[in-house]
Amino acid sequence: MRKYRVGIVGCGTISRAHMNAYRSVISTDVVSACDIQEDKLKKFSDEYGISSLYTNYKEMLDKEKLDIISVCTLADSHCEITVSAAQQGVHVLCEKPMAIDLSEADMMIDACEKAGVKLAVDHHRRGDSRYHKARQLIADGAIGDLQAIVAEMATAGAGLMETATHLYDSIRIFGGDVDWVFAHVTANRQDISSKDVTHIPRSGFVTGDNAPSYFYFKNGVYAMVHSFGDFGVELIGTKGRIILKEGYQPNPHPYLFAIWTYNNPSWQPIMTESDELMEQWHLKPAYVRMVQEMIDSIEEHREHYSNGKQGRAALELVMAIYESQISGARVKLPLINRKNPLKQMAI
Repeated sequence: MRKYRVGIVGCGTISRAHMNAYRSVISTDVVSACDIQEDKLKKFSDEYGISSLYTNYKEMLDKEKLDIISVCTLADSHCEITVSAAQQGVHVLCEKPMAIDLSEADMMIDACEKAGVKLAVDHHRRGDSRYHKARQLIADGAIGDLQAIVAEMATAGAGLMETATHLYDSIRIFGGDVDWVFAHVTANRQDISSKDVTHIPRSGFVTGDNAPSYFYFKNGVYAMVHSFGDFGVELIGTKGRIILKEGYQPNPHPYLFAIWTYNNPSWQPIMTESDELMEQWHLKPAYVRMVQEMIDSIEEHREHYSNGKQGRAALELVMAIYESQISGARVKLPLINRKNPLKQMAI
């Protein structure tokens, strides 16, 4: 069996999830690690026994003859590292958000397509067994026709750029492509102004402390997303509902994954082959599936289920939220502006 040589760039917290996933996939071998902070690099090396260490990712790419690279750095460096890896023929598993704006996301996608390498974005719920089960239940008609999605997560300010694409990708798993977006971004319960816009090196331009948003999908389903509460979605159909929650905050529902139907009007827990929530976050089976899918997509010459275009679509929803607030109107997709709309607002 072929062993795929893997390098990890960025040895912070999330790199542990990647490392443990690679160790669970027998066809991968993490041979090198890179971080600009030598203390983090040493700690990672001591923890996992990696001996080939670098403080410059380009040097690692030049010397290690890698097949796959995990980009676990801050978002402002994702584009540069991904493009460099693609130019050397290396497949890329990139952390979210994939970039700080759509122009960078497009550069990443173009570079990987030209090089013939895979680009995957770590929206790992695409490999979560609960999400697969929920999609199957909907396809089987368990809750009738899907009509609406209600989602929530602390998604405002820096969080809108740093973590919210997880939630927006989740609603896209069920709703598909978004047609238009309407949002209201506020700071201290007032519409944001230029003075509320800040620039964070790792995330780009951010603003606000609340960003309730409305997404209308091309298939007629709509989603309401709240900037508070526990990460999760409620899927509302013509004959019932499915709840999917993470359980990090008090939950008003009796179960984290459950179904309610008109024929059985009480919440019933849904079981899956692998209970994602029973594992520690850095050992979740969904991370392992993300890596295995990378290997399968390479060997089967097809797209990864969480490919760069899917990652870009989730990032575009963040940009559309800002665009809607600035224009005071609903915003049609695809966006024409490929830069972060807040950049112009901040000038």
